[in-house]
Amino acid sequence: PVLRMSGEEKGWRVRLEVADREAVRIEVGASAQVVVDAFPTRPLRAEVVRIGGQADRDSGAVAVELAVDGDGLALKSGLIAKAVIALARQDGLAVPVEALVHAEGEAGAVMVVRGGVARRLPVTLGRVEGERVAILSGLPANAQVIVQGAAYVDDGQPVVVNR
Repeated sequence: PVLRMSGEEKGWRVRLEVADREAVRIEVGASAQVVVDAFPTRPLRAEVVRIGGQADRDSGAVAVELAVDGDGLALKSGLIAKAVIALARQDGLAVPVEALVHAEGEAGAVMVVRGGVARRLPVTLGRVEGERVAILSGLPANAQVIVQGAAYVDDGQPVVVNR
């Protein structure tokens, strides 16, 4: 991103484009850190002040603007900077990907244990992060989710929980 001055009353700004999959997790007011190439040992505090209303048609990127605390540095318009923005966590629970017995878009299903019996439970899926997938709705917080061998368990099958 390019560091630009938007005017004295607004102070220093960094305008950058962020991939759509990350832009949806950025919120106005989120904290950020900016490192200007000319001052690599002086990270600067910043805050998200604007998020574009739509993604770029060709790249899918979304414009984001950060307000930067210049911390007394001799900053110049046009300097190159790198930014790290704190992303909002997705609401909901997360389960290991292997617990899914069905996944198609946002629709999914997991197997849970209720009264010693396996039950197929439809859930709404969120973002996959590593080996875990966010469950946005449909799964009670205290549910016992079958993970190992979930794909081989039938709805209504008696099960014994081994911990």
